[in-house]
Amino acid sequence: FSGLFLFWADMVIILSILSILIGNIVAISQTNIKRMLAYSTIANIGFILLGLSVGSIIGYKAAMFYTLTYVVTTIAAFGLLSQLICRNKPIENISDLSGLNSTSPFTAFLLMFILLSYIGIPPFIGFHAKLFIIQSLVETNNIPLGIFAVLMTVVGSYYYLRVIKVIYFDEAKNVLASTSKLYITGIYVLGLILLGLLPDVLGQLSQYSISNFFNT
Repeated sequence: FSGLFLFWADMVIILSILSILIGNIVAISQTNIKRMLAYSTIANIGFILLGLSVGSIIGYKAAMFYTLTYVVTTIAAFGLLSQLICRNKPIENISDLSGLNSTSPFTAFLLMFILLSYIGIPPFIGFHAKLFIIQSLVETNNIPLGIFAVLMTVVGSYYYLRVIKVIYFDEAKNVLASTSKLYITGIYVLGLILLGLLPDVLGQLSQYSISNFFNT
């Protein structure tokens, strides 16, 4: 397996860099929030590939942890967005979220938490995911890639912070939330916060998965 990886190592690194660059650049230009999240997925896949590019157990565990984190966070994001309407239509554009804090503070609070986790702000679980990737790069002497990951985290934070700005500082557009399911999403987001405070839960799961893979 290690010999095969070395053969593809350069390609994995190139793919990770291109994925992060293209994903972030295109996501910044989006006005549709679902498309923005879709293109940010490309960037996040790039971070996962960075972990794989390390070619060691620590990198594979970091990549698995990042994958699990991104999946649970994305489920929360799309679950919450699916419960929002603007002028009797489903949320589509970032501008549709204008003034969400005025019409539904609890929903705005939940969405902000999710976006901060995407950015990688502590104590949210997304912080640990990005930190583990960067640590795996630094500990294996891939310092340039580690610096690149930090810089791209800063770049990627722009389009998430832009959504938070629209939610809290723009004029309201009569955004309504489906309160019948909102509390379910609230409990789910609370779970994300707890995972951020107890990252070993996903850490142990990642370690178990990788250990089983290499023992088979």
